Amino acid sequence: MGCLLETETLYGTDVAATILDAAHELDATAIVFTPRSANRWLKLLSGDVERKLLSQADRPLVVLPRSDQET
Repeated sequence: MGCLLETETLYGTDVAATILDAAHELDATAIVFTPRSANRWLKLLSGDVERKLLSQADRPLVVLPRSDQET
């Protein structure tokens, strides 16, 4: 039994909305992402993408841990 994995490079001003729209258009069975580390001010200014995905996704989310290099 195999698993088909597709990746896309997306561009948009609202990152969460762009990801959710693409998932809908591609009829994705899940959304997989690694959250960026950001302080509260950065999240406030840029929008909390992780929170938007968690609250607005209509399909399963798989959150991967950040690697040691990204901390």
